[in-house]
Amino acid sequence: MIYRNDITNLRDDIEEKVGQKIIVKGTLGRSKFFEKEATLQKAYPNLFIVKFLLD
Repeated sequence: MIYRNDITNLRDDIEEKVGQKIIVKGTLGRSKFFEKEATLQKAYPNLFIVKFLLD
């Protein structure tokens, strides 16, 4: 079960990383995955914005 404190701590951790490079990992379906480097641009209470770096 996810508790309110867990989400609050996660938001605080994300807000501290604004402007830093991060690795974004995701799935494309059918056992296809991707991993890209990005910069965390902004963090809102329920949303964060990343800018992908060009290869």
